[in-house]
Amino acid sequence: WKTEGGLVRRGPISIDPFVRSLAPDGSIYLLLGDPDIPGYALPTRLGAQLGQREGHLYNAGHATEMIMHYIPGEDYARLFGVATFSKLCSDVKLVKSVSRPDLAQLVRPAGSMARMDGGEAFFSCTHDKSPARGYMRAVTYILQNGEIGTWGLVLLGGFIATPGQFDQSTAILDHMIVSYKENPEWTARQNQITQATNASIMQEHEAFMANAQRQYQAASQQLSQESQRYEAMSHQMDQNFQPMDDLINGVNHY
Repeated sequence: WKTEGGLVRRGPISIDPFVRSLAPDGSIYLLLGDPDIPGYALPTRLGAQLGQREGHLYNAGHATEMIMHYIPGEDYARLFGVATFSKLCSDVKLVKSVSRPDLAQLVRPAGSMARMDGGEAFFSCTHDKSPARGYMRAVTYILQNGEIGTWGLVLLGGFIATPGQFDQSTAILDHMIVSYKENPEWTARQNQITQATNASIMQEHEAFMANAQRQYQAASQQLSQESQRYEAMSHQMDQNFQPMDDLINGVNHY
């Protein structure tokens, strides 16, 4: 088998592993993860006013993220499968897609409160002038507070294979997923980086909110002053027009 892979680091806490593996006879091509997929942030009204619409990439400080509405696992498997397999074979057709809550439970980190959605999609296509079958599975997660939120992938894997190798390809993909292990020393170092980055993000957020509060208070004070000036001007105008009103209404002051 010809296999390659690695880790793509897009920021201090944005790390994505990936693997590509091709059988010696070319009958199976397996993929796990993807080095080109960014993290995602939900679109917001403020972001839209700043020009950050769906598909826009921006630097979130800790990573580069794409503005995109949330896509559950089943839909992601279908969309990513079409995009990926169209590069590898022709006449790609979706056979079916299925929701797989069990996949989400399989890869859910301990203590995670995020919403997770798993799903899979099946395809047919033509590869090297011969019939082929494609398969893709995905588990997506979302963390959201109001309209602000981020989301991404916990699991992404699939393959393209000759029809006679479909079951074996599924078994190999399952084995790749359950046998994935991180180096404990690397994980410990990364956890330290993650904690430090999260603390920095929180400090930046608190500073942003404090500045926003100061700007709001200054704007409120300015509005109050303008309102008081308007009331004074209105009162002065009323006094200026009072003699005319008295004349019209036949009012005399003694």
